[in-house]
Amino acid sequence: MEQQAIYEHIEKLVAAALTDGFITEKERSTIRRIAEREGMDPDEAEMILNAKLQELNIKKKADSAHKKCPHCGAEIPAFTDRCPACGAELEKGRATSSVKELFEKINKLETSGESKEVVKNKKITLISTFPVPNTREDLLEFLTQAAPNAKTIKPSIKSMILKFVKTVVIIGTLGGIPLGILGASVTEKSDGTSTAITMFLSAFGAGFLVFGFTFGAIIGIFMALRNTLTKAEKEHNELAIAWKAKTEQVLTKAKLTLRSSSDLEEVHRVEQLLGL
Repeated sequence: MEQQAIYEHIEKLVAAALTDGFITEKERSTIRRIAEREGMDPDEAEMILNAKLQELNIKKKADSAHKKCPHCGAEIPAFTDRCPACGAELEKGRATSSVKELFEKINKLETSGESKEVVKNKKITLISTFPVPNTREDLLEFLTQAAPNAKTIKPSIKSMILKFVKTVVIIGTLGGIPLGILGASVTEKSDGTSTAITMFLSAFGAGFLVFGFTFGAIIGIFMALRNTLTKAEKEHNELAIAWKAKTEQVLTKAKLTLRSSSDLEEVHRVEQLLGL
């Protein structure tokens, strides 16, 4: 691996380790070990880690100095649990938030009465800003319960066939009816030996075959390939992008933190599920 690629890899690992706001000794030793294995001086990796940690601490101090009330928008002093302007109680920050609470917040949006687009964007924001867990239990909880939402739904062969058949039938019928009416009309005027109903059915059948299996087949193939997911499946796929990005962060953290073979098997299972 080239030196620049090694440096970028270590930076990525450091960023993943710091997503929860602090670094454990296990994570620190893991980063040093990986750096040494890839030909980088472990002390240099330690310097990168400390620099990133310092940047994070500076940012935290700046954020706390300019904290705003989520209810009225007024600036509030650091370490204050109640807004001096509106009196609202402020939730204390936590390093982690359970997956259960995340799902509760997402489900609550469904009954908010807001437009679907607004609800979708708020769900994406909740998922994207969800703090990466920092304990074994929380990491495994996320991988077990939340990670499956990151898998996109693909059209099934059955749904594609049904869409194709439906299109052929609709277009064949729409093309056959006018021909059937025309056939019955012409027969009544020129040939009294055949009934109008018989000729209608014959002309309709011919029109159905011509239109259904030419224009209908062409459009049916296009429709089957383009639009076979249900509305709920499409909404799932829109959120799956955010879920996948968050899951990749959690997987990186898990590989730095978890050590038992059973835990790492769960990590590998999720990676296979998402094709990572």
